[in-house]
This record gives sequence, structure tokens and C-alpha cells, in this order.
Amino acid sequence: MPRKKQAISFDDIVNALPSLSARQIQMLIAQMQHASLTDIQKKNLNKAISHDLDYHAQKIGLGKVCPKCGSVMLRKNGTTPKGAQKIQCTDCGHTFNYLSNTLMEKTRYSWDTWVEFIYMMMLNSSILEIANVLKFDFQLDGITEHTVLDWIGKILESCKNIEQPALTGIVEVDETSFHEGQKGSIELIDPLDTSKTRKARKTARPSQYGALGPEFGTVICAVDHTGHTVSKYVGVGRASTDAFELDVASHFQNVTHLCSDKNNIYSKYCNKRNIIHYIRPSHYLTALEAGKKRGRTYDEMYNNQELDYIDGMDLSYSEFKHLKKRYELSLARVNQVHSRLKQRLVKEKHGISLKNIDGYVCWETLLINFSVDNNSSAPSRKDAEKILEMLLLLQKNVLIKDIRNHKCDFSSMNPVYQKRLMEKTDEYRKSKMSYKEYISSEDIGDDFNIRDFLDTLPIYGLKFLCDYCKIKGRSKLKKDFTYKFKRALEIHPLIHDAIDEFIQQYGTKKEE
Repeated sequence: MPRKKQAISFDDIVNALPSLSARQIQMLIAQMQHASLTDIQKKNLNKAISHDLDYHAQKIGLGKVCPKCGSVMLRKNGTTPKGAQKIQCTDCGHTFNYLSNTLMEKTRYSWDTWVEFIYMMMLNSSILEIANVLKFDFQLDGITEHTVLDWIGKILESCKNIEQPALTGIVEVDETSFHEGQKGSIELIDPLDTSKTRKARKTARPSQYGALGPEFGTVICAVDHTGHTVSKYVGVGRASTDAFELDVASHFQNVTHLCSDKNNIYSKYCNKRNIIHYIRPSHYLTALEAGKKRGRTYDEMYNNQELDYIDGMDLSYSEFKHLKKRYELSLARVNQVHSRLKQRLVKEKHGISLKNIDGYVCWETLLINFSVDNNSSAPSRKDAEKILEMLLLLQKNVLIKDIRNHKCDFSSMNPVYQKRLMEKTDEYRKSKMSYKEYISSEDIGDDFNIRDFLDTLPIYGLKFLCDYCKIKGRSKLKKDFTYKFKRALEIHPLIHDAIDEFIQQYGTKKEE
């Protein structure tokens, strides 16, 4: 006969507590909250949660300064009904607690709940996924998708106040753009005429006037060779000199080389400060391919500034190639940041609202710089806890009502430029001429369609690119098994350099 299972006693539970992980303890507390507890038991449980929150807040140094007058003359002044320690300033009499003036002010949820929330944001989980984990793993019945959305808003708003790092040495800078979306807005503003509203549309629907018009938000990204990144949303339409210098270049310190496209805002900055300026034009690959077809040499194309070059320096092509290789001058790193933003904010989230784009960009930049500083690749709950501590140390509470009042801002668009852009584009359309070159100028970045290029390549071309980029498993590349290799190449930071090398060797873009 099978043995009868012995019932677990209370002493067994108590003895097992030291061996439980923090997450297991949190789940145990969640089960207790969900169980039918008496009022006294619920009160004691709330006190345990408050004591734990106070412990973590004290540990990171909160509650040492009066938030009202800045005095350090403080004393303990009893506890709240839920058990949180109250602190009183002896100079001004103001009473507060350890989490006052932080994004967790007046929270009724445990420390581990917030850590889990940050961790799931790092994984780029959807709102529904986060809500389900908090509901079923943590037994938090009060959590809804609206609650999760509000918490995300608080986190994103707090990220705007985290100082982005100083960039030194060789810096790569370029812009990328995001099609405006207005998710969650009752009235959809027409970006072409803000006094009117527009109809709802699908995310994939093309714009009318391209990425330099008011239908796209522009983000400037800058990366140095340590991997540290500065990314700022600078409004709709093309980026201005003031926006670049105030929001991005203000983080530059002892920059020796600036790598960019041919956008004039970067040339002006380098000329003012005598910084070596490496330029890779947006039409670089197109010009290289066209030159090869016409039988032109690299020296001829280089001397006409059709290829990449260093502005203001009289160098031969061989001298330029030596410097480029020695200092690793390219736009590969900043293109990698662009790819990450597009992947996480557009593909995985199916687009984001224009009113939240600055917060999301700051959040993603925080994650990039955190991984560089802590040498971590995959996110962990320990990383999430460190980021939560960083946000709490800002000591800035964001009100939900303020987040909900955010609206899409199209005021950065120059009306004169917008009118000229629309007239010129319409003129090209009526004459049935290609207006792609006009709309896709240096202000957008590289307009070369990598996906189309890869889809036209034969197997030997894909093998060449995979070998150059050192794609894992490339030995298995064969006919009818190319999709995953094409997608891996598409987002690889060295893909532009690999294509350059391929064109130099084979001279054609596709099979004749």
C-alpha cells in the first residue's frame, strides 16, 4: 500500500523560510494576501510589506534629507496605519516617509512586485503579459491593463530625468525617424494641419510626405567607441542645428572624430570646433554601384566625394583608407542603435504613440548604457532592482493625471519648410518623376533598402556576407534555407561594410 503523505506543519513552513529565494518569498506573501485572512492578519501582512519597503529605501539612502526645506535635522515620528515609518523635519515640521517624492510614493505593492515590473519592461513584454504575470504569479487581483499602462508612463517619465553619459573620443551620430502614431488618444490630430483631426489608420500605411515631413518624429543618436549612447527625440520633421547642439552635442567631451552622414548640422558643428569630420553620404552604396558599372576607379569616385571621405583634409584614397581602418571610422555602431530602437519600439510593440516617444527613447538608452557600465547582456532581476534604485534616487514623483494629459506635439515643424516640402513633392508627383531622392535626403539617413538587396543575391553572395559578418551557423546556408540568414544580416552592425566589400569584389548589385 502507498504511504500516506504527512501533512506539512507550521513549523515545517517556518524552517523552510531561510532556504527560499526572494521571489519564492514574494509568491508566498502573494498567496497569503489572496487567502482568507482575518483583519488582524491582513494588517500584519501590510506592515511586513511596509517594513520591507522601508528597509530597501533606507539601504539606498532615501529619507536623509527633508524634501521641503533640505534640512538633515530629522527624527522618527511614529508610523502610518499600514506600518510605514514617518519622519519629521525638526526645522520646518514637515512630515514624510522614506518613499515620499518618488515614483513609489503611497504604493501598496511590495518591493519585489516593482522589481518584477521593471524586469518585464526590460524584456519588452506587452501590457497584457505584464498584467497577467502580476495577477497570476503575484495574486494581485487589483492590477489591470490600465494600471500597467500608468506604471509604464511613470517609469518612462522618470527616465527623462536620468542624465545621459558624456561621449568622448570617436563619436558616431545619425538620425532615425518614427512614423507618428497616436495610440490611446481620443482625438487624432492631423499632422499636416493640426487644426483638424485625421481618421485612424493602420501602422503600416505609408506617409504622404516622407520622413522629413510632420508625419515622422526624429530621434538623434550618438555613440562613442566605448558603447555609451546618447539618444534624444528632437521633434517632428528634419532635425535642426539647435536641437542637435542643445540636446545631443552638449554631452560631447574631448571628441576627436565625428562620424556622420552629409547633413549640414554636423558639418557646422565640426567646423566651429576643429573636429575631424568623417562623412559617409546616404547615397554611398548607390554611387559605388553606379560607378562600378561605368568602369570608374575608386580614386575618381573618392575625389568627387561620391564615396565616404574626411571633410577638409586633402588626402589620397590610400591615405584615407589607412586612417579609416586605423580609427575604425564608420556608422556601424549608431546604425546598431537605430536597429535596436526600430526592433523594440516598432516591430515588437507594433508602433508607439508620438506623445510617448521621448520617454521610450530615454528608457532604451538607459538600458543600453546600463548594459555597457555593468557588462551585462541578458537582463536579470538583479539588474531590474538596480534600475529601480536609480529611478528612486531621482526623488521625483510623476502624477498619473499629468501623464494622461500628454498630447502629441507637432510645434517643432517649421511651417515654411513644411509648405515647401509639400509643394515640391506634389510637383514631382504631377510630373510623374521620382521624388524619392528629394524626400530621402541626408536628414533621414541611409535610404538603401538592405532587405531588397539581400533578396536579390545568389547563394554565393549571401555566403560572402555571412562570412564577413561571422553569422553563426553559416555553414548550413543553402538554397531554400536562406531566410534566417537574410534577417540576421539585415540587423547586423557590419552589414554596410560587408556590402561595400562585396560590391568591390563582384561589381554588381544583382545577377545580370
